[in-house]
Amino acid sequence: RPEIDEPDGPSNYVHSDNHFVMYHPTIPNLIIIGSDGGIFLSYDEAETFRSANGGLQTTQFYNGFSVSYTDENLAMGGLQDNSTVIFRGDKAWQRNIGGDGSWTAINQQDNDILYGSYQGLRILRSSDNGEIFDWIAPSLLPDDAALFISPYEVSESNPDVMYAGASYIYISNDGGDEWIPGNNLEPVDNGNRVFALDIYDEDSDIAYAVTVPEVNEPHVVMTQDGGRSWQKNESELPFRVPNDVVVADEDPSLSFVCFSGFGTAHLLMSEDYGANYIPVDTGLPDAPGNAIALDATQNRIYYG
Repeated sequence: RPEIDEPDGPSNYVHSDNHFVMYHPTIPNLIIIGSDGGIFLSYDEAETFRSANGGLQTTQFYNGFSVSYTDENLAMGGLQDNSTVIFRGDKAWQRNIGGDGSWTAINQQDNDILYGSYQGLRILRSSDNGEIFDWIAPSLLPDDAALFISPYEVSESNPDVMYAGASYIYISNDGGDEWIPGNNLEPVDNGNRVFALDIYDEDSDIAYAVTVPEVNEPHVVMTQDGGRSWQKNESELPFRVPNDVVVADEDPSLSFVCFSGFGTAHLLMSEDYGANYIPVDTGLPDAPGNAIALDATQNRIYYG
């Protein structure tokens, strides 16, 4: 059926992590392969392959999914162990880059400029709407190491400005060609690494980031001077992994952060530029919080 035969890649592609291989018992030359990328078929004894995954909703997107504000048929995201994919209005999504797809970004003033990445903050940029991607990853300082899935963002108001997070936060003012470490060449949280970040829509000098508790308790850090300095929250946060942080579209002093784990608060809010956070998850399940989205037009919070 056409809806299950849409390709995941070129005819010479099959996922590298294979766990099951068999010849079909009644169809000559048909090999069936089960892998971390789903099911692949070869009708010519492994000369060429085709995917049998079209229509199956079995992939996992990481944080960092991006959507064009001007084209409803342009979106992209990183898949766990299955590359970066671009939606163009069709059932089959375009596969790019490889590896564990990580965070993505779209230049909201130019849909031809797209950003993808794979594990370890390895960032690439396309200037032709996703046909060719070129390497633009920051060179990490010698004492730095990014998380397996690490965040970066492109400013909506000034798409030349980018932030990328490891234990240092790196800033680019030219769309990713050159990067400089911020915070006066100091880690933003004593070696805790950044897991998520968000840039204020109206001013690229304002951004928030959250760190995982590796060296000490997790923190929300925020900057109002383009990353030159970062301030930590003052109130205590849950000793859990913070999965997402967002700053309100219309008010840079308002931000939300959510945490994984059990037995502690999961969704918290700050109204003072990240200095103090209070729980706002009364009545919600005691279950890990993974994602937050704000809709300023409806004064509404979406929490996953």
